[in-house]
Amino acid sequence: MRVAVLSHTYVVDANRGKLASLARLPGMELMLVVPRRWTNPDLGQTVRAAPASGAFEVVSLRASSCGFPSLLAYSPPGLWRVLRRFRPDILHVEEEPWSLAALEAALLCGHLGARFVFLTWENCNRRLPRPLEWIRRQVIARAAAAVAGNMEAKRLLERRSFRHPISVVPQLGVDPVRFAPAEPAGALAPPVVGFVGRLVPAKGLLVLLDAIAWLPAGVRVLVVGNGPLKPTVLARARALGLDGRFELRDDVRHHEVPDQLRRMSVLVLPSLTTGTWKEQFGHVLIEAMACAVPVVGSDSGAITEVIGDAGLVVREGDPDALGKALERLLASPARCAELGARGRSRVLAAYTNDAIAARLAAIWQAVVR
Repeated sequence: MRVAVLSHTYVVDANRGKLASLARLPGMELMLVVPRRWTNPDLGQTVRAAPASGAFEVVSLRASSCGFPSLLAYSPPGLWRVLRRFRPDILHVEEEPWSLAALEAALLCGHLGARFVFLTWENCNRRLPRPLEWIRRQVIARAAAAVAGNMEAKRLLERRSFRHPISVVPQLGVDPVRFAPAEPAGALAPPVVGFVGRLVPAKGLLVLLDAIAWLPAGVRVLVVGNGPLKPTVLARARALGLDGRFELRDDVRHHEVPDQLRRMSVLVLPSLTTGTWKEQFGHVLIEAMACAVPVVGSDSGAITEVIGDAGLVVREGDPDALGKALERLLASPARCAELGARGRSRVLAAYTNDAIAARLAAIWQAVVR
């Protein structure tokens, strides 16, 4: 089976673990197509596509996006030449179905004789501008199957009359060797409450800082990430008197994230639902769970389904509820150890790169049959 995968996500080599697992499967020939450059809209940082480093071909093409993922479009002649040479059985696009890249791929499939599959994270039933609504209808009409990153995304596709198979599978998995528990395991003294992610209002970091007031004075706070909210976060930490027990690391590379997670007694993802967004997965949750770090999340979007019974969920936007939950959890080392073990087991069963690759390969095989 020959599969071409298109996605800006894989400009970064660290995100290609699932693809490496797929390429190792018997009878699988994989090609990855990515933009030559990609600019992160939150950080304004431009990243050049990493070269191939595994058992599959990587092709970087000229593309433009004007800073918006939905406007990502590849050079049509370049994309056509690459796909015609490879002649895929499946063209799998991990961009939202209203994106220009998804439309390009959907239209090309008819000329290539390939089946078209797309991935969507969208779990908010929001109205799009008319041109994007038209694109979404065209893409959905041409797809043989879809992958939804969460259950609500699947339900929304069904409401839009998508009649082909829809599987709920996250986009990225975890390497359980790199993301592994600290050795030897044990309670941290003093306890460390951690956050990893983009510093933007929707991630709820300010709610977490307000919740720290419920915790004993010895508890430390470790924030790993960067973004436009950084000055506000630093100001709020000073206003709350967290000097000396608040640490912000905005220079951590992806390969250093496991070490930062292992410094934490608990990881918190306090995401906030907005008018156009709610948490679509929360990848850092499964990274922390793989490290046997207990997790606490808000009830925004897909967080509840990701955590399952392996962590705690509190009402979003409620610093009092979050603070009380953290206070009870940190007061019980046995409970922390129990949730950490559950999280590790949940990741090994469902969220490793190998597990997600196997589920995706089964989807492709069903489409080809």
